Amino acid sequence: MMGRPLRRLGEILREARTRGGAARIAPPDGAPDDINNVLKAINEATDAAARSERQLVRRDQARREMEQSEQVQRALLPLVLPDIPGYESAASYRTAQRVGGDYYDVIPVAGNSTLWILIVADVAGKGFPAALVMTAVRTAMRLLAPARTSPSEILTALDDYLSAHHAGGPFVTAVCAVLDSRENRLTTASAGHTPILHRRHGSGVISRINPPGRPLGVRVGTDTAPNPLRDETIDLGFGDLVAFYTDGLTESRDPHGSAFGITGLEMTLQGSSLDGTAGNAVDSILRELSEATGGAAPEDDVTLLLLRRSPHVAGGISARVEAPRAIVRDPHASSGVRAPKTESEDVMKVVLG
Repeated sequence: MMGRPLRRLGEILREARTRGGAARIAPPDGAPDDINNVLKAINEATDAAARSERQLVRRDQARREMEQSEQVQRALLPLVLPDIPGYESAASYRTAQRVGGDYYDVIPVAGNSTLWILIVADVAGKGFPAALVMTAVRTAMRLLAPARTSPSEILTALDDYLSAHHAGGPFVTAVCAVLDSRENRLTTASAGHTPILHRRHGSGVISRINPPGRPLGVRVGTDTAPNPLRDETIDLGFGDLVAFYTDGLTESRDPHGSAFGITGLEMTLQGSSLDGTAGNAVDSILRELSEATGGAAPEDDVTLLLLRRSPHVAGGISARVEAPRAIVRDPHASSGVRAPKTESEDVMKVVLG
């Protein structure tokens, strides 16, 4: 009794296979209920397989697009910091997601070999939307900054650009400094950013530098009042260290919810291990941060830029570059640095000195 329906089912399936594709199989008129039920189950399984395949294609496309975004963002950040005579610099950049909204840079002033612009900025939010604004900030900085020698003027020009071209977008906090490497003076300005920390080499005393200023790109209603940015200047002695950072570092929390804080960073900066190079100082800070947070992945982007006046004029500067494994296949092969354990621990670190 079952032989005839099964043979008929086999004929229907063979006909569908010769047509190819993943089209639904319509039961012929007058087909027995058993055949209709089997064909219904086959069609449901085919539909589910097709949905899964589409999801895999979209997921693979999203992964490729995110990898391309990572590569673009990596290209926008300096993998090698410029050689500033008499100074060492080091930077660490770590995103909470695959891409981030933090930005750091060191830019020479046009036509003056002794003036250098340093900036660290933090776009509100994280992930891809913040990364898009970060790209705009970087582009504007590279266009607007080199012709200016005042940090407050640089931030004002950046504020005007963001307010005009990215109105309604996320705001940006930033700290900018201009280093005069001949006079050993650092002039700073801040747009609502975390305080700069200045550590004196001899005494270890740390000062917070926090000039007034509101975040960039903020316009309240019809308010056109200028941003109250102001320059502040400090002298740098031999071995002095200056730290620029984003709040993702100081707001990193331990398993009990306590933040690392500016105080935690200050205590680390006072450590005796920071008497070495700027690169050693970056390593010490990141190590203390990891221990304080129990090695947890960051909830926000974390950026750190250090500038250190050499205890004496160095005869040469060596470079070491580390980058996320997702972008550079084997970044630690020649540096002797152990690779990160997971993607969430990927770090891009640039060390000179």
